[in-house]
Amino acid sequence: SLVAHSDDRTNRRGDRMEILSSARHSEKMRIALGPVQARLTAAFADLIREMQARQWASTEISAEAIAVFIQAYSLGLVVNDASSEHIDMAAWHQLISRVLRTLI
Repeated sequence: SLVAHSDDRTNRRGDRMEILSSARHSEKMRIALGPVQARLTAAFADLIREMQARQWASTEISAEAIAVFIQAYSLGLVVNDASSEHIDMAAWHQLISRVLRTLI
C-alpha cells in the first residue's frame, strides 16, 4: 500500500528487518518470532484465499506464496532506504501494481 511504502515508515521497515534478521542469529528469537510470523503470513493467506474463492484472484499460485511475497516486497524498500539515491516511488508503485496484477 502507499502508506506501507511511505518515507514515514522507513524506521518501522528497518526495525522489522532487524527483528527478522535477529531470528536468523538467535535460536531464542527464532522460537519466539516463528509463531508470530506464521500467524501474520496465515492472515494474509486467508485474505488471499477469500479473494481466490470470489474469483478476484488467480488460484494458479498458492495463497501462502503470495502472502510471503507481499511481505517481502514491502521489506525490500529497506534497500532503497539505505541508498544515498532513492528510487522514484511512483515508479515503485507502478512496478508493484503490475506484479500484483500478474500474481492476483
